[in-house]
Amino acid sequence: MINDSGKEQKNSKDEALYKTVIVSEYFNPVRIIASFFVVLMILAVMFVYTYSQRKNIISNAEQVTNQMAEYIAGNIANETNFAETSINFAASTISHTMTSKVLENPSEIITPMLENTPFGGIEYVRADGMNVMNIGEAFDASDRIYYIEGMKGHTGVWNNYHPKTSKETLMNFYTPIVYQEEVVGVLTGYIAARSQVVPLFEKKLYGQEMSLLPFFPVIMKN
Repeated sequence: MINDSGKEQKNSKDEALYKTVIVSEYFNPVRIIASFFVVLMILAVMFVYTYSQRKNIISNAEQVTNQMAEYIAGNIANETNFAETSINFAASTISHTMTSKVLENPSEIITPMLENTPFGGIEYVRADGMNVMNIGEAFDASDRIYYIEGMKGHTGVWNNYHPKTSKETLMNFYTPIVYQEEVVGVLTGYIAARSQVVPLFEKKLYGQEMSLLPFFPVIMKN
């Protein structure tokens, strides 16, 4: 009996000692610190990777935007140069065919020219300010910038936000009509913002349809 009791006490002490060793090993400060640093390193690697990916995404977005802007700028420059050349050539042709200060039957001369220009229409304005070649009825254009400047002998372009014959904003390219060294009228060709300018802002980039229209709302203004 005494021996059995002694054995049980010894076994109990050994078991307690074993548990103490196991617990001490489990909560070993060195192991805890090492685990903490491992987790910290993993988080650091994840942060660096995420930051690097974010920078790559931003860089790629900037590159795509720059390419789109260059493409659109080139399109607009080409279209503008073509429009200026077209209206000047048309006015020169008309000037050489005129036999008086007033162009008779303007549609017969102007309509065939339209096919080889970027314009949605070409309008003839007499010296008295009447626009007699337009998409609607003849109207008084004496308050229009293209008439006022054109009669001064100037060539240019005017953004017509409130045209009298259209619901669209128009870009009017204008130039004077000269007969015997006298300005006798104005010729203006227009490009419609929605139907003609908008396509210049569309581009397929890397196989995807891209558009910069949200960044250029001014051309949509009426």
